[in-house]
This record gives sequence, structure tokens and C-alpha cells, in this order.
Amino acid sequence: MLYIVLGMHKSGTTLVAEILHRSGIRMVEEGVSGLDYDAGNKYERSATQRLNKDILKCHNIESYEIALPNPLSVSVVQRHEMNEIVRAANATGEDWGFKDPRTCLTYQAWKPSLLVHRLIVVYRHPSSVSAHYRDQSGMLILWRVLRSWSLHNRQLLKLFPCTTVPILLLNYERLMEEQSEFNRLVTFVDRPLVDARNSNLNRKKPIDGVRLMFVNYLIDVFGGDSPLGIFQELETIRRSQISGPTSFT
Repeated sequence: MLYIVLGMHKSGTTLVAEILHRSGIRMVEEGVSGLDYDAGNKYERSATQRLNKDILKCHNIESYEIALPNPLSVSVVQRHEMNEIVRAANATGEDWGFKDPRTCLTYQAWKPSLLVHRLIVVYRHPSSVSAHYRDQSGMLILWRVLRSWSLHNRQLLKLFPCTTVPILLLNYERLMEEQSEFNRLVTFVDRPLVDARNSNLNRKKPIDGVRLMFVNYLIDVFGGDSPLGIFQELETIRRSQISGPTSFT
């Protein structure tokens, strides 16, 4: 089985990928070692990350500056690379997966190459994501970060009405604090999982709420997607998954 972890940068996808990898779902290429967030390897397959950057033309661009191409398309060579990545990983006979925040924007391009797969969508409150940019968080940067948060998570919301593959929606803050959210992940992958949660790594505190509300208001007024509104939409879907059927088959 192939598991794809989707989520905006700084939203907890590394933790979920680490849990899966340490539980026997290979999230990186064979032979990769030194997996550690602070060492720079965030449990990402280098091949899928490089291909996403090629598709989005976002090499050496800050994560909050990445744009969604219109239309989103891949070349013949890129399609061949996608097919080869999937073929080689499936040939091992192992459960495997990949995560790269850019896949929020490129998933529809990947989909024809994926065959059977499952999606794990991770989201985090926009204030928590913004806090990661605190050292450079002037109003312009905050605007760009929240606009990017909205872009990535709006693309994730679009999956739910039209995608037939099983999807699990996880709230990162609740995953860190509540056993029930971790148990939902266990149920979804249908195997015992290594609990890699570490409260000491949950280092960032939410950014000043007044500035968040001000930027959210501006984005809403100027015709963009309200980050706080999108967050509530995600929460509504997550709650419906909790109250609905628990089978993902």
C-alpha cells in the first residue's frame, strides 16, 4: 500500500511521516540514513521532492512564495519519472509512502501514476504555522505565509468532494495532545504504530492573535480565502470523520 502524507509546510507532516517510517512503511529511498528533522532530512523522498520542485518551478524559492501553475501540467519526461518512482517502490513489495508539502499543489498531476493509495492530510492552525516565521514576521511576510497557508489547504479541501481514495484528516495540535487522534491514524493504516510524538519538539507558540485577525480580515476583504474560515472547514470535515463510519476500506 502507498500512503501519501499531505499538508502545508510546518504543519506536522514530518511527524506523521516519521511515525509511518518507524512503523514499517518506508517513507524514504532505500539506504537513506541520518533521518532527523534538525539534520535537514524531514522523512522525504528526494525523488518525489525534486520532481515536485520541477513541476512547480520552485527551486530556491521560499515555501510561502510557491504558486500553483494554471494549468497544472507535467511533461512526458516528468510523467515517465512519476511512473518509474511508483513502479520501483511497488516492486519492493513493501508498504511505502512519500510526503512533501508541495504535493498539496501537485497531487492531481501525480494521481494518474499512483494506482492504489491512501491519503493522510495533516493541518495545523494558521497561527501556529505563522509562528515558525516569527523571526522574519513583518506584516508582509505574515500576509504571504497566511496566503500560502490558504492556497495549500484550499487545495486539500478540494479533495474531499471528488476523491474516491480513502482520506484521513488529522489536526496536528490534537495529534500532539490527544491519544484519540493518534488512534485514528492507527485505525487508518491498520497496523501498530510507533509513537514518535515528542512534546519538546512542539516548539513554536501561536503568533499574536491580533495581527492574525487583521491579516485574515484583509485577505477576506481583498477576495482571498480566509485562513480562519478554511481552518473551520477542515475542522468540520475532521469532526464528521470522527462521528461517521470508522471503516476506510
